[in-house]
Amino acid sequence: MLNRTFHNPVFENPAFNVMGGGSTFAGEVSTGCVKFDGSNDYIAVPDNNTLDLSTFSISCWVKPTSANNNTDNVLVAKGAYNYLLYFSTANKPRVYVSGLSPALADATTALPIGIWSHIIATFDGTTLSIAVNGRIESSVAVTGTPTVSSIGLGIGAHASGDYYFRGGCIDDVRIYNVALTAAQIQAMYENTTPAPTSGLVGHWKLDDGSGITATDSSGNGNNGTLTYGPTWEVQVPPRLSASRITEDWSVDFDGTNDVISVSDIASLNTSQYLSMSGWFKFDNRLSADGYVTRWESGKSCFIFRKNFCWIASSTGDTGANYTSIPVDTFDQGIWNHVTVVFDGTLTGNANRLKVFKNGVQLSNNSYSGTIPSQLTSVSVTSILLGSGSSTFLDGKAKDVRIYNSALSQSDITKLANGQESTAVPVARWRLNEGTGTTANDSIGSNHGTLTNEPTWSGDVPQWHRAIITSSHAGVFDGTDDTITIGSAGSILSSPTQWSILAWVNEVPSVSYNYRNLVQLDFGGSWHNNGIGGDFSVGYYCIYTEGARKGPDAILPANTWTHLGAVVVVGSSWSLYKNGVAQTGGNQGGTPNNSTGNIIGGTQYDKFFGGNIDDVCIYNRALEAACVADAHAGYLVTAGLVARYKLDSNANDSVGSNHGTENGGMTYTTAVPGSL
Repeated sequence: MLNRTFHNPVFENPAFNVMGGGSTFAGEVSTGCVKFDGSNDYIAVPDNNTLDLSTFSISCWVKPTSANNNTDNVLVAKGAYNYLLYFSTANKPRVYVSGLSPALADATTALPIGIWSHIIATFDGTTLSIAVNGRIESSVAVTGTPTVSSIGLGIGAHASGDYYFRGGCIDDVRIYNVALTAAQIQAMYENTTPAPTSGLVGHWKLDDGSGITATDSSGNGNNGTLTYGPTWEVQVPPRLSASRITEDWSVDFDGTNDVISVSDIASLNTSQYLSMSGWFKFDNRLSADGYVTRWESGKSCFIFRKNFCWIASSTGDTGANYTSIPVDTFDQGIWNHVTVVFDGTLTGNANRLKVFKNGVQLSNNSYSGTIPSQLTSVSVTSILLGSGSSTFLDGKAKDVRIYNSALSQSDITKLANGQESTAVPVARWRLNEGTGTTANDSIGSNHGTLTNEPTWSGDVPQWHRAIITSSHAGVFDGTDDTITIGSAGSILSSPTQWSILAWVNEVPSVSYNYRNLVQLDFGGSWHNNGIGGDFSVGYYCIYTEGARKGPDAILPANTWTHLGAVVVVGSSWSLYKNGVAQTGGNQGGTPNNSTGNIIGGTQYDKFFGGNIDDVCIYNRALEAACVADAHAGYLVTAGLVARYKLDSNANDSVGSNHGTENGGMTYTTAVPGSL
C-alpha cells in the first residue's frame, strides 16, 4: 500500500448513525417558525452595537414557497448593506458585506421549493464564505473592513422595510460575532449536538407562537417586531423536530381508482367528535384528491377530500353541509400534513369543522349548509382511504389516522412534525408494510386491503426519516486497496431493479482511469454492475448489462460528492450527483467483466484512489425524492439490503454480507462534514 496523505475534502453531509426514532436527542429543538407572504412581511430589529461586527456568522433555516429569481430577496440584513444574506438569481443564496473587496460570496446550490434548507455565511477577517446544508460552497479571499451604521437589522427584508423575502418560512436565525469553523457549520446542520453559544449576539428562535414580538434568546435584548403581518407556523425543519417516528414506506395511488378498503368502524356512529390526520403528497395540486370516505349510497356519514370536507346530517344526506377548500391550497410534489377536526359540541360551522395544513388551521375555506352536531349512524361495507367518493388520490399517502376525539392544537402540531400525539386514534394505518396488499391497523383490527393496485413507495416525509452522522471513511490508495464481499449473488442475485448510493472523494493523482467505485456481481453473465470510472479520472457512469449506461457524472477533485445509481434492468439507468439526476452523454464502450462484489476496484488492476463513505445497496429502483433525501443526510431504508458505513470496519450494518479489507486500506476521520 502506498503511504499517502489524502486531501481534507470540502465538507458535505453523509448518512450514518441513526438519530431520532426514540433515541435521546441532544440537538436544538424548535417549536415554531415564521411565514412571510412575499409581499411586505418582515421582522424589524432595532439597532444595537452588538450587531455591528468586524467578523461574523449568520445562520438560518429557510423554506421558500416560490422560485426566487430576483436579487432583492432578503433573508437577514443589517444596516445599509453592512452584511446581507439573500438570494441571487435561481434560488441560490448569497452573502454581501459592504466595505469588503470583493464583497460577495455565492452558493452553488439552488434551494428547492417547499423544502427546508440551512444557510450559514461567515467572515473571519480575510475570508468570506457561504455554506448550504452543512457544506461550504464558496470561500472568497477579501480585503477591507465591514462598514457599520445606525440602521437596525431585518429578517425577511432590510430593516427599512424593502427588498422583501419573496415568500416562505424562516426559522432559528442566529448571528455570531465570530466565524464558525467548518466542523461547527456541519454540526449545526446535522443538529445532533447543541449549537455553539460562544459569540452569539442574536438568536431568534421564532417559536414565540403568538403576538408580534420575535424574542432574542441570546441575552442581548435584540428583540424583533413582526411587521405587516407575517404569521406564526408550527411545522419546523425536520432536523429541529425531536423524537420523531421513523418510517420506511408509503402508498402511491394512481388517481383513477386506487383505494385502500378498510372494514367499517362502528364506534364512530353518533359520535360528536371525529378527527382525521395523514401525510399526502399530491401529483396534481389542482385535482380534488380524496383522503378518507365513510359513505355509500343511502348511507352517508363523511367524505374528506382536498377541496371538500362534508359531514352528513342524515343517512340520506347528499352533501349539503360542508366546507369548501381551494384546490391549490395544498402543495404539489412535496409532503403536506393534513388534519380535519369535527367537534359537534361547539356552535357555528367554523368551530365545528376545521381543516389544517402542516399544523396550521386554514383561513381560506368557506362553509355551506349547517354542520351537524353528531355523526350519523350507518353501517358501510368499507371505509375507503384514498377516495373522496367520486374522486381519487393522485399521489402518495402516509400514516393515516382516525380519532373519535377532537384533536387539540398541541396534538396537531406534534403530528405535523412527525411526532406522536397524546390522543390515541381508533384506527391508524402507518402504510409501512412495503409489500403485499394488506395495510395493517396498528391500533385495532380494521386492517385495509390495497385495491386496484396502488403501489408501495419508499418516498416518505423527511419528518419520518432518521438523521444520521459519521465518524470514519475508508481510505483507498489507488494501488491495491479494496473491500471484497462474499460471492456472486450474495448481496443481490439476478435482480430486476437495483440502486447504489455512496459518498466519494477522489484524489486524481492516485486514482486509476478505468476504476470501479462499487461493483456488484449478480451471477449469470453480467458480473460487473455498479458505478465505475468512465475513461478519465473524475468521470463516472453506471456499469451494467455488459455496457456503460446512462449519462456521465463529472466529479470535482478532492471534494466529497454523493453518487447514486438507479437501475431498472433492461429499461432505465439513472445516475445522480448530489441528489440531482444527470443528463448528457456517455463515453460508451464495454466495461471489463470483473467478477465479485467489490468496493474500491475490480478483481484486476482498476483501483480507486481517495475516500469512500456510506455505501448503501438496494433491491429496488429508488425514487428521485429518496436519492435527494439521502444526499441531504436522511437514511433511506426501504429496500436497503446492505450498508457499509465504513466506520473503522467493512461490516454490513443491516445484514451479514460483511466485507474483507485488502491491500492494507485504512480509515480516516476526515469524513464528509468532518464529524
